[in-house]
Amino acid sequence: YDALVRSPGSYARMLAGLDAMLATGLPLVVDLIVKEDTYRRLPEAIVWLHARGVRAVDLWFVSLTDHNAENVGSLPRMSAAVPMMAEAFRFARGHAMTLRSLHVPRCLLGEDHAHAFDPGAARVRVLTPDACFDLKASRLAGQRQVAACGGCRFEPICPGLRVDYLAVFGDAEVAAARGQAPTIAGRRGLPVL
Repeated sequence: YDALVRSPGSYARMLAGLDAMLATGLPLVVDLIVKEDTYRRLPEAIVWLHARGVRAVDLWFVSLTDHNAENVGSLPRMSAAVPMMAEAFRFARGHAMTLRSLHVPRCLLGEDHAHAFDPGAARVRVLTPDACFDLKASRLAGQRQVAACGGCRFEPICPGLRVDYLAVFGDAEVAAARGQAPTIAGRRGLPVL
């Protein structure tokens, strides 16, 4: 955790803050970043959070923006992370937890598509010390539907893939989920036929 947020000692501070917030009884949603080095332990993380008293978690797929822009190795394939997400969704459903996926298209979530959530659709405005922007228009939200999205039952409500994800992996996973050939090649994606 200290490495993720680039601040030594931040894990202990995060735990203290989490426990203090839980003690208030106020509604709390924990953000969990799905990364190459974390997604395999996602089900364990959800069980751990539940044991601490957390009842709502949003899964943010890591983005290649800002300080993480050059860390391409941190971005896993969605198709690799989805089975671990499915395990976490099963646990959440069985333990009265709300677990939402913020960046994985519904077609890739399969039967778990009900867990998809588009934060940009909620007219969220982000304020930081350095910027003010609408989440829907930011690099952090899904921005692009690909050719394979055409005719999908989720097309009207799915924002598509983030541009940083497409640049690395292309559209092969969405195309495969829709039974089509890929049309966009990424740096680590499959070649376009």
